[in-house]
Amino acid sequence: MSPVTSIILLLIFSYLNISSSLKSAETLPVKPGECPLDVDFLTCDNPDIQYKPDCDTDDDCKDQKKCCFSECRNQCMLPLQDKTDFCPWFNNAPCANVLTFPRCHSDDQCQGTERCCFFECTHKCTPTVKDENKPGQCPPDIAVSCPELTRGCHNDRECPDVQKCCSYKCYMQCRYPDGWIF
Repeated sequence: MSPVTSIILLLIFSYLNISSSLKSAETLPVKPGECPLDVDFLTCDNPDIQYKPDCDTDDDCKDQKKCCFSECRNQCMLPLQDKTDFCPWFNNAPCANVLTFPRCHSDDQCQGTERCCFFECTHKCTPTVKDENKPGQCPPDIAVSCPELTRGCHNDRECPDVQKCCSYKCYMQCRYPDGWIF
């Protein structure tokens, strides 16, 4: 084989090799949506914990989940969605003397529709609820004819602790539920 033919064949094989390498290095499809921000974690260099990733790319995740970095590793997580629902009600009275490390500071750190709620004595990503009402019944109102209710509150979520938004003498205000014992 002549040296010119050898050089031409070498160039053709080199081109084919580079071309196939470029095709395999093409970017993989990325699922729509934005990954949540990383949650707060004290450190990722604990030698006792293996931070093994659940995924390398979005294709490794089922359904609409994406491969996102969170808690020191790649995990399959739901992309951020509208956060219009409420944090579940939680009686924080037993938490008065409990010192915990918050797991989140922002709703953007929580996957899907979860929110950063004070729940179980710490701030953490928590599934939301649609219901604005806390458990219990409003205490009986004094029978008064009201031309219009004045609003100090609009729903139970605006009230502290276990209090509910109840009418009382033509005024919507936060009150303890009927039968509540101090």
